[in-house]
Amino acid sequence: ARLVQTIVDELLAVDESHHRIHLHRSDVSAIVHIDTSIVRHIVTNLLTNAMRYSPAESTIDVMLEVGPETLAIT
Repeated sequence: ARLVQTIVDELLAVDESHHRIHLHRSDVSAIVHIDTSIVRHIVTNLLTNAMRYSPAESTIDVMLEVGPETLAIT
């Protein structure tokens, strides 16, 4: 969750359209072993597309769910 929050913070810092990104996390707390560079690339791509195709000043909701062997970002 920290990696996704960091990416959100970085994108909002340079967003000229003043979007709001709300990060919703599942209540499950787990350690997930991931390739951070791949996940960073995927999340950045998803969020920049959402920002590009959403009206200025709109809210983008991001759901982060952690399972026993999965990480889902919607």
